[in-house]
Amino acid sequence: MFNKHHRAQSNSIYYSIALLSFCAWLLGTFMIQCTAVCTNNSDCGVRKFLADLKTERGNLMSSYEKLSKGIALLNSTLTNSTTIILNTRVKQLDKLKTAISSLDLEISAIDARCATTVGMDCDSCADGYTNFPTCNVPTCFGISSTNKSSVCSGRGSCISPNTCNCTSPYYGSYCQNTTCTSLPTLIHKYQLVNSNGQDDFGLDLTAYGTISYSSTDVPNGAPKSVVFNGVNTGLSSTTNIAFGPSQTLALWMKKNNANTGIAWSVGTGGPYIEFSAQAFSLYAYGNTKLGTSDAIFTSDVWHHIALVFKTSTVDLYVDGALQKTFAGAAGSPTNRLVFGCYGGACASNYYWAGSMANILYFNSALNAAEVQNVYKATLIC
Repeated sequence: MFNKHHRAQSNSIYYSIALLSFCAWLLGTFMIQCTAVCTNNSDCGVRKFLADLKTERGNLMSSYEKLSKGIALLNSTLTNSTTIILNTRVKQLDKLKTAISSLDLEISAIDARCATTVGMDCDSCADGYTNFPTCNVPTCFGISSTNKSSVCSGRGSCISPNTCNCTSPYYGSYCQNTTCTSLPTLIHKYQLVNSNGQDDFGLDLTAYGTISYSSTDVPNGAPKSVVFNGVNTGLSSTTNIAFGPSQTLALWMKKNNANTGIAWSVGTGGPYIEFSAQAFSLYAYGNTKLGTSDAIFTSDVWHHIALVFKTSTVDLYVDGALQKTFAGAAGSPTNRLVFGCYGGACASNYYWAGSMANILYFNSALNAAEVQNVYKATLIC
C-alpha cells in the first residue's frame, strides 16, 4: 500500500511540475505580440498597439489560470521537496497578477482616448465633433457649436453634428431661411439679426456708451433687443435723414424704470418722444408739444409703438391699435435718427432706460392694416 501511494503521489507531483513548466514557458513568451516588427503604418499605430495589449492580457490571464490550477494541485500533494517549488510558483502568480493589473490600467487609458477619437493613432476627432481629445463639442457644417455668432448662421444653436436648432422664425439645415412680412416702403430696419450695432439695411447706427443686447428678453420672437441703461448709452445714425410727412416709425419698446428721458429723436430740436412716468409726450420739430399717450407704459412690459406722420396730424398706434391722433405737423428736419438719448451723438444727454427691438422706418404713412401687419410680424423683410 505504501508503494502504491508513493507512486501515486510521485505521479501527481510529476504532472504538477510539468504543468507549471508549461506555464513558465508561457510566461517567457507573453510579450511576443509587443515585440513584433511594424511592417506598415497600421501595424505601427496606437490602435494596433491597443489590440496587441488586449491580446497579451488574454495570454497573461490564460497563464494566470493555468498557474493557479498548477499551484492548487501542487499544494494538495505538498511534500518537503516541493515546498520550495510551490513558494516560487506563488511568487510568479503574484507577478502575473501585478502585470495584469498594470495592463488593465494601460488598456483603460488608451481605450478612453480611442473611444472618442478616430485615426490609427487616436489623434483626431470624428467628423462632426471638435475639442480634442475629449471630442465632445459638436460642429455644424464645419463650425464649432461654441462659436455662437457664426454657427447655424448665428440664428440658432448646434445641438449635434450638422443639426441646428433654429431660433424662430428661421429654418433650414443651417437656419438660412426665414418667413417674413414684406412691406415695400421700408427704408431702414434695425432688427439685430446679423450683428450688434449695425442696421440690417439702409442706415448704420453707432453705439454710444456700452450698449448691451439680449436674445432672450425679446418681444414677439424678435431676433434680439437693444438695452439702454439710462445713464450713458444711446444709438445714433451715422448719416442724416430727411424727415417729414408720409413716414412711419415703428418699434417695440419697454421701460425699465421711472426714467423720464427721451427715447427717440431726430437730432436736436425734434421731433422726439419724451417719457414721464407711464406715458410719453410727442414733440414736433422746434419743441412744440403735440400730445401725450395714455399712461400704459409700466416697467418691464413690452409695447409696440407706431407713429404715422402725416401732413397735419400724427397717428399713434399702440400694440396694433390706434390710440390717439395728434393734431399738428411734426416738421421736416434733416438730421440723425437717435435712440435712447437726445441729440446727434447723444450730445444733449436726456438718457432713457429701457429696451427696444425691431426698429423700423418706413417712407410712407402706413394705414391701419399695414400697422397691424407690422405689429404681428416676427420679422420684416
